[in-house]
Amino acid sequence: MKTESKKNFLVILVLILLTAALYSQVATFDFVRFDDNEYIAKNSQVQKGLSWENVKWAFGFSEEALLYYYHPVTWLSLMLDAQLFGVDAGMHHLVNVVIHAVNTVLLFLVLRFMTGALWPSAFVALLFAVHPLNVESVAWIAERKNVLSTFFWMLCMLSYVAYAVKPGVKRYLLIFLPFALGLLSKPMLVTIPCVFLLLDFWPLRRFNLEGNVVEKNSFHQTPKIFQEYPLKRLVLEKIPLLALSLIFVAVSIFSVHHTEQIISGEAASIGLRVGNAIVIYVKYIINLIWPHNMAFFYPFPESIPAWHVAGAGLVLAAITVSAVRLYKKATFFIVGWLWYLGTMFPVSGISQHGRWPEMADRWVYVPAIGLFIIVAWGAQRIIKNFHLPRPAVAGATAVMTAAFMLISFFQIATWKNNEALFGHAIKATPDSPIAHLNYGWAIEDTNRKAAIKHYKKAIALRPDYAKALNNLGAAYFEEGRINAAIGQYKKALAIEPFYLKAQQNLALAYYKAGRMDAAIKHYKELLEIKPHFTDAICTLGNAYKRKGLVDKAVECYSRALEIDPELVDIRNNLAAALIEQERFDEALEHLETLLKMNPGVNTHLNAGVVLTRLDRVDEAIMHYEKALSLNPNIAVAHNLLGELQIRKNNYQAAKSHFETALELQPGYYSAKQNLKNVQQRLGKIQ
Repeated sequence: MKTESKKNFLVILVLILLTAALYSQVATFDFVRFDDNEYIAKNSQVQKGLSWENVKWAFGFSEEALLYYYHPVTWLSLMLDAQLFGVDAGMHHLVNVVIHAVNTVLLFLVLRFMTGALWPSAFVALLFAVHPLNVESVAWIAERKNVLSTFFWMLCMLSYVAYAVKPGVKRYLLIFLPFALGLLSKPMLVTIPCVFLLLDFWPLRRFNLEGNVVEKNSFHQTPKIFQEYPLKRLVLEKIPLLALSLIFVAVSIFSVHHTEQIISGEAASIGLRVGNAIVIYVKYIINLIWPHNMAFFYPFPESIPAWHVAGAGLVLAAITVSAVRLYKKATFFIVGWLWYLGTMFPVSGISQHGRWPEMADRWVYVPAIGLFIIVAWGAQRIIKNFHLPRPAVAGATAVMTAAFMLISFFQIATWKNNEALFGHAIKATPDSPIAHLNYGWAIEDTNRKAAIKHYKKAIALRPDYAKALNNLGAAYFEEGRINAAIGQYKKALAIEPFYLKAQQNLALAYYKAGRMDAAIKHYKELLEIKPHFTDAICTLGNAYKRKGLVDKAVECYSRALEIDPELVDIRNNLAAALIEQERFDEALEHLETLLKMNPGVNTHLNAGVVLTRLDRVDEAIMHYEKALSLNPNIAVAHNLLGELQIRKNNYQAAKSHFETALELQPGYYSAKQNLKNVQQRLGKIQ
C-alpha cells in the first residue's frame, strides 16, 4: 500500500472509530415524542415496510406524506428500516449513526481529492464527526432526512469533481442522480449549484477573478488537473441544476401551503424574521466555538433588541469585508464564508413554515462545513507561518477533540427518551413553552401533579398556547375533574377553532359528563371538519344510543364500518343496536363477520342473544359458554345461560349458573328470580 493510501486509510479508520465510540450509546435509546411518532413510532404506513403501495404513498401528495415538506426518499429509507428492524428504536438510531459516519468519510475524501491536503481535510471531517451541534441530526431519528440528504450531497460533490476532472455529457448527467435523490430526501440541497460555483473558484480553480492561474501554495497542494474556463460557461453549466433546484423549491412551497403549515406575516413580521436571521448567523458561529445550552427547540422571539441586530450585522459585515480583501492570499476564507452564508439561507427563517423556531442545531449540519474549512486551512496557514511544533499542534488538536466529544457525549444522552430530552430542554431554555408542554406530557403518567404544573407554566409563558390548554384539560379529565377539563378545552378552541384534538376531547368530556346534547353537537362539528374520523363517528353513535335514538346510532356505526370494516368494537355495537331494533338477521350477519375476525367476549354474548331470539338454543348455549371461557366473571352471561339450560330441562346446571351470577352480582334481580323459579321446579321434581 502506498504511503498516501496508508495515510488516507488510517484517517478514515480513526474517523469511523471516533464516530462509533461517540454514538454507540444510541443503540439503547427510545423514540421521542417530538416528530418520531409521526415519522415512525405511530406511523402505520411506515411500519408496513416497503411495498409498491407504500412507494406510491411516499411519492404522493397526501397530507400524511407531506409531513412538513416533500421527502419521499426519506420515507422509503424509514420503511426499509421498519422492514428490517420493525419498531426497534435502537436500530433506527444506529442507521442514522452509520449514515453520519459515511458522510464523514465522504467529506474527507472529497476535500482530500479536491485540495490534495491531507491534514486540513482530515480536520474538517473530524470536526464534522464529533461536533456537538451535529448531535441533533444524528441522535434524532426523525432527522433521518438531514443525514440522508447530506449523504447524497457528498455523492453529488464527488460526481461533480469527477466531471470537473474530465468534462463530458455522461459525467455531467451522473451529477443529477444523487442531486435528485438528495432533493427527494430534503430540499436542503437547493443551494448546491451555487456551492459548485464556489468550488470552481477554490479549490478546483476552474476560474479566477483576474484570469490568472492561481499559484500553488501552502493552502492548496493539488496538482493543476482541472481545466480553466470562462466564468460565463461555468455559470451556464449550473443552469440545469439550478432549474431542478427551483422545481423543488416550488414543490416545497406547494407542500407547506397544501398542509397549511405556513406561519402568517402577522405571527412573525418580515422585519422580525430578517432581524432574527442576521442574529442567528452570529449565534451559530458562537455555538460552533462554544457549544452550550443546546435544546431540541429554541422559541422564536417576540422581539429582538435593535442593538442585537446592529451588532450582529457589523460582525457579519466585518467578516465579509475581510474575506473579500484576503481572497487572493486566502481563497479558502471567502469560499468557506460564502458556503456558510449561502447554504444557511434556506433555513435562516426569512421564509417560515410549521413550528418554526429561532434556530435549530440540525440546520447547521451542512453550513458548518464552510466554517470548518476556514478553521482547518486557516490553522494550517498559522502553523506554517509561525513554525509551530508538530507535538504542540497534535496536543491542541487532541484536547479540542476530547472537549467536543465530551460535550457531545452528554448531549447525545439527552436524546435517550422523552423525559431526558424535554427535562434537559427546560434547563437549557427555561422560558420555552414548548419545552414545558412536552416535559409535562413526558411525566404525566408517573406524576400528573407535576405535569399540570408544567402545563400551567407553558400557558403562563404563552397564554394563547392552545395545545397546552388542551393538555391541561386532558390532565384534569384523567383526574375526574370533568368540568375543569371542559373549561380548558373551550379556551383552546376559542384560540384555535379548528383544533381537532381539543374538539374531540371536549365532545368526549361532555359525553362522560352525561351531557349528550352538547356531546352530539361537538361531534357533529368535528365531523364537518374531518368527516372520516371514525373515533368521532363511533362515539357519536354511542351518544345517540344513550339518548335512545337507536336509528341514528345504527347510521353512525354503519358509516364508520364503511370507512374501516376492521373496527371490531363498532361492529359489535352495531350488532347490539340491531338487536334492540329486533333486526336479528342483520345483527347475525355482522356477528358472523366478527366471528371470522378476532371475536371477543362481547361478540359471543351478542351472538348468544341473537341466536336465542332466533330459537337456535344449542348454538346460543355454545356462544355463552365460549364467552365464559374467555371471562368467567360475567354475571349476565351466567344468567342468560341458566335461562337456556331451563329450556333444555337442565335444572341443576341452570341453578348453578344463577348462583354464580348472584355471587358475582348479589343484587342481580333477574338472576334472583330465576334462581327462585328453578328451585321451585327442582322441589316439585323431587
